[in-house]
Amino acid sequence: YTTLFRSVLDFSKIESGKLDLCPESVSPRQVIEEALDIIAPAAAKKGLHIGYLLEPGVPEWVVTDPARLRQVLLNLLSNAVKFTDSGHVGLTMRSEPDGAGMARLFIAVRDTGIGIPPDQLSRLFQPFQQLDSSARRRHGGTGLGLVISRHLIRLMQGDLFVGSTPAMERSSILP
Repeated sequence: YTTLFRSVLDFSKIESGKLDLCPESVSPRQVIEEALDIIAPAAAKKGLHIGYLLEPGVPEWVVTDPARLRQVLLNLLSNAVKFTDSGHVGLTMRSEPDGAGMARLFIAVRDTGIGIPPDQLSRLFQPFQQLDSSARRRHGGTGLGLVISRHLIRLMQGDLFVGSTPAMERSSILP
């Protein structure tokens, strides 16, 4: 119930425009490793390989809200683990200069999970929506995680999007 309560509270703050960030200098590697440490037991229980890659050029320190960045990473990674029965979940971070002397970070979470049909992708960022009602019973969730995550990333001057290949199509290209 704690997760549900926090999600509803965050969502209400978003709706009222009262969700604020607390930026500070933080190591992206540390935030990623903390998020992976939290979800590692669930991944191990399913026999999933989990890891991350920081591409060359990612700064050692960035200014962001570490708690909110961790929240987004945990949501994305836990969704990946939740909907992946075998294989792997990986996170990659890369950096590009933004032209103003700052770095713009790009984070990708990839998995070998079930995938999402193209006609369902638009529903992912709708509050209280899940693609399959049986998924809610089987995996839990509020349908708020991606909505909150997208809002947080936009507060950080970024964006969150999804691309997917349903498992049936993907099975022909993956070993």
